[in-house]
Order: sequence, then C-alpha cells, then structure tokens
Amino acid sequence: MIQLMITDLDGTLLTHDKKVRLEEKRAIREAALQGVRFGMASGRMHPEMAVIARDIGIPMHIVSQNGAFVHTSEGKQLRETFFMPETVRQIMRIGAKFDLLSVVCAFDRNIVAAWDERAERKQERMSIKLSFEPDVLERLGGGVDCSKITFFGPIDLLLQLQTDIRNAMGHETDTFISDADCLDVMPRGISKGSGLGILMEHLGLEPEQVVCIGDSFNDVPMFRAVSHSFAMPGSHPDVRRYARYNANSVSHAIEWLLSFNRKRKIAGFPGGD
Repeated sequence: MIQLMITDLDGTLLTHDKKVRLEEKRAIREAALQGVRFGMASGRMHPEMAVIARDIGIPMHIVSQNGAFVHTSEGKQLRETFFMPETVRQIMRIGAKFDLLSVVCAFDRNIVAAWDERAERKQERMSIKLSFEPDVLERLGGGVDCSKITFFGPIDLLLQLQTDIRNAMGHETDTFISDADCLDVMPRGISKGSGLGILMEHLGLEPEQVVCIGDSFNDVPMFRAVSHSFAMPGSHPDVRRYARYNANSVSHAIEWLLSFNRKRKIAGFPGGD
C-alpha cells in the first residue's frame, strides 16, 4: 500500500499566481482521510511552505530548500544543512562574473547584497520579501548561515555558470536548474531525494510505499528515491524520462494512488507492502 505522497510546489501544486486550487485541496484532504500521509518538497523556505500547508488544512511533512531542511508534520527537525562560509564566498565570486541576480538563502529569509531592478522584479514574484543585507558575505558564520544559493537570469547564462561551478567546485556542490530562470547551488549530496530519504527512514517506509510528483530538474533525485514518480506536463523531456508516470495535476496522481491502494486491498494487502 502507498502510505505517503510528496509533491513539489512551483509548477506542480501551485498555480501561476502561487495558489493551491480548490480541487487539489479536496483531493489531498480526501486521501488523508483514507490514511495517506502528505508532504511537500521544494526549493522554497520552510516558513512559506508551512503557510501553504496550513492553507491546505492537514499536517504535512516539509522538505525545504531542496532538502537542506527536513521537518515532520509534527514539527520535528530531521535535518539542517549549511555551507561553510568560504564555500559561499567562492560560489559568489564565480557568480559575479555573470550578469545575474544572486540570492543567499538562510533558513528563514532570502538575502540579496545589492538591491536593483532585478531584485525589485523578483520581489513581486515571491511570497516572502527579499532581505536587503549589503554585508551578508562578511556575516557568514556569524549571524548568517547559508543553506542554498540561487541565481536568477537568462537560461544561457545560468547554464554557463552551472558549468563553471561544476568545474571549480563539483566536489563541494550540487547544482540544479529548478525553473526556467533559476539555478540552485546546494551543498554536495543535498537534494530533495536525500531529504525524502531521511523522511522515509524516519517513517519506516520503503520506496514502493511512496509517491512523488514534480516538474523540474531538482525533482529528479526525488523521482529516483521512490518507486512511483509522476512528472507534470510542462516538465522538460530530460526530467520526464526519469519519472515513471505522467500526471496532469496533483489530484490526477492522487486518483491513481487511491486506485492503486484499492487494488492492493482487494488483492489481500491491507497493510504495507
């Protein structure tokens, strides 16, 4: 039986205006009544993800900042991961060669060292305001702990930057194109997949007992971690090929999940696999 479903947010559960559709809420609540547990995995910060969970109306596990932090639905923290300060500075030096907006991500805020037109535009798309802290790089390790660095800009520049970071720091970092204009840089080994693995171990679940759904490259490690994975229609072909199934929406995947469980129950598997 499938006992847990994990969903990505942007491009998956959330609409273009960053809302959860009513039909998605209803489907999640109905599945929860049937014993399915739910979680979210996103590059977003834990505080903003907790707001989304409250809006949906059920307790949810939260894998935030691409797996840097993992919290259970009861609020127990299973993981927190930060870069070493000098690693952040080195990544930022490489990024400074490109005309991109760079954001230093802490647990509870996204920080920019310079405020310009690009930061203003990005601010309009974010549910939590950017924090303008010009001395952020000097305060690393002494007031600021960085778990993720995000660069925003044209995809051709992001791909060039991704190559440069991999060549210079591939032993210390992992990089993901997480949106059409977004490159996430993570500590090595930190991903949605590793975060989900920690959650599954805590809950005592095997890969065949978990479903996940997403739409971007940072969801691929999550697809690899479970037996049942769904890609959204707008996913890049290189993302879709790692998913076992396709789904038009989270509620569509939930419909499949509940049908799967009904068939297992009829076949004589009332508990876990």
